[in-house]
Amino acid sequence: MILDLWNSIRQLVWPRDVLEMDKPWMLVVDDFRTSSKEFYDRLEGEVRRREMPGVLVERLELAEAGLFSDQREFLCVLRERFRFELCAASFGTTFFFTLRTLFKPPKINRTVLLFLLAVFAWGLLVAARFYGWPLGLLVVFSGMFALIKTLRNVGRLGWDSVDHWLLNSWFVGGLYEAYFRPDTYYRKDVRGIFLSLTESIIKDNVQTATLSKGIRIPLSVLQPPRNVLLGGEGRDREEDGPPPT
Repeated sequence: MILDLWNSIRQLVWPRDVLEMDKPWMLVVDDFRTSSKEFYDRLEGEVRRREMPGVLVERLELAEAGLFSDQREFLCVLRERFRFELCAASFGTTFFFTLRTLFKPPKINRTVLLFLLAVFAWGLLVAARFYGWPLGLLVVFSGMFALIKTLRNVGRLGWDSVDHWLLNSWFVGGLYEAYFRPDTYYRKDVRGIFLSLTESIIKDNVQTATLSKGIRIPLSVLQPPRNVLLGGEGRDREEDGPPPT
């Protein structure tokens, strides 16, 4: 009860500033039931088995309506500013899967920038008071150089969680990406691999879950983005292609 109340208040006070990259992919299967938790656990294990650098997996609860409404659990796969949010749940006698691909745009907060400049000026005055101006300048700029060097190499140091927090922080996220995290060809390539591979893993697991109950999803349904209602006519049809191996 307390956790549900906190989640509802958090969504009202701090709304999510994310954009949908495309229309949600949806699959609705009639007369089908499965355990959402077991499906999430199996999918999470498959994502972790790939050991993709910088990829995080978490569970997210979002309110179905407003304050005090029920919470619906989502499985989220995140990397950099991109995230997949998957919901697997029942609706009456049907079961549905929805997949959203989201992007959090970078923002540079000018107030934060002025605050950081004020902190730098204050640090410079304190260092000058203790060490004198020549040595104080050397101490401050040496510390700044070490900090900048560290921030530019967060990814190389293997601090994936730190990199993710800095990149998505409302406080310094935009500054971190603009000045300390250049968008190289490598980052563009692995970003595309993450988006393509993760979507394939999710849809393969959806196909496996339905196939275990004798429901074969047409291959065309798995092509993004597509909203499909799959009922009894989708069961055990040989022309839909062989089952996944």
